[in-house]
Amino acid sequence: MNNLCRSVSKLPAHPAFRIATGKRLYATQTIRRQSTSTESKEKIVIPARIERGPTDILNALSSTVGYDPTAPHYKYHDDPYLMPMSNVGKKTFAMAQEAGRKAARWIRQENAKLFRHQEADPPIPAFAPTMVYTEESQVEETDLRRLIENVEVQDAILVYNLLKKNNIEVGQELKQSLLELVCFFNHEESLEEEYIEERWFRQGVTEKGRQRKTWKD
Repeated sequence: MNNLCRSVSKLPAHPAFRIATGKRLYATQTIRRQSTSTESKEKIVIPARIERGPTDILNALSSTVGYDPTAPHYKYHDDPYLMPMSNVGKKTFAMAQEAGRKAARWIRQENAKLFRHQEADPPIPAFAPTMVYTEESQVEETDLRRLIENVEVQDAILVYNLLKKNNIEVGQELKQSLLELVCFFNHEESLEEEYIEERWFRQGVTEKGRQRKTWKD
């Protein structure tokens, strides 16, 4: 109010002008006080948390983009000069990609000493070299159970023979699990799920040669 009086006192001497200006300044001060009191009374209301899945945001973004039926498959390069056009070229391209992955895994397995570092936390077993078993390996029943759970057929058979050689008792339930594993995969190593193209290629070859005997005695 003191500031208001000082500002009014400095105005020109005309009475009407001084009164009008004083009313305007008073109204301005009143509005400022009301806005300040209103802001102080406002409360921050935190909205309730909305439960969202790990891919909800990706699905929302995907819904904004339409599907292009003329686009190549995601496994091929989206380039008119690099995209294979024939079925043979597509199969060759896909199998070459999987051959590169298998070559990288072979190098990692053959040089396991160079890949002992674990950057992931928690560690990812699929990124680490697998355990190599020999006839001199000291094994236990837990090793056999782990190999069966990881669907490592050849190593599971080798460890089972080592357990029998060392006169280590194997439970009946574990024997049944090993028998089911060997029968299901026909005594052969299973093909990993990420090798989709090779799995599809094997399926086509198997369908053509179904009449042949493939079961191992």
